[in-house]
Amino acid sequence: MLTEQLFEQWNFDHEMIVGKVHAVLGPCDIFIGGSLADDLGTSGSDVDLYCFLEDAPVDVRRPLVTECGDASLELHVVEVAAAIGQTESLASLVVDAADLPPHQWPLLSPQELRRLHALYRDRGIYRAVGAAESFRRAAAPDLLHLYVALRALLTCVSLAEDVGALVASEERWSALYCSRLAVESALDAALASRGMVNPNSKWRVPLAQRVQLVDPGSPTWRRSSAACSRTLAPPARPCGAASTRRRTACAW
Repeated sequence: MLTEQLFEQWNFDHEMIVGKVHAVLGPCDIFIGGSLADDLGTSGSDVDLYCFLEDAPVDVRRPLVTECGDASLELHVVEVAAAIGQTESLASLVVDAADLPPHQWPLLSPQELRRLHALYRDRGIYRAVGAAESFRRAAAPDLLHLYVALRALLTCVSLAEDVGALVASEERWSALYCSRLAVESALDAALASRGMVNPNSKWRVPLAQRVQLVDPGSPTWRRSSAACSRTLAPPARPCGAASTRRRTACAW
């Protein structure tokens, strides 16, 4: 659902959000993050807001929660000076002076990836402070799709090599699992090539459908989905050692 429609459903707007956030943190730049940044939210989604400021008046090690309308706002506070020192700039992926081998490319933590994703999607609610722009210039989040594509391709190649090495019969489940992870990484790379960054694995299919990488109406897609359902279905026998082993192996 479109994020603005959800805001209306939750009985608040940008002005109310700014008032609530600034009452807690003082003046700061506010950007929508998470699923709402990509219009993938539902009525049960978290309202993740990334708040950029120079000095936080409160402990920022975990998100703050404040009520607004009929929903709770999760405030992810980013102290810009500290964040710049902790986050590797993605500019090193493209500048001529930094001809880095892959093992020296920037490596983002999940928290840093989500933070940069909020700036990459650029759904700003309030920008007047300028703290977010300072962080943008230092961290280069506009290159996030390039970072994700490169990392995903490297992961895919590495996993494909693992699949080729897992040839023993007792390794077949490991090979199947590595194959699945390789496909997921390949899809992440394909999405990034279309400008779609995926901080959450459950967004892969909706984003792929959006950029027409997946056609759920095609016979091939329906056959593949049915085959996956049969593969992942629990065994017919409800108990027994063999049944337990199979159920555990299928619960990827």
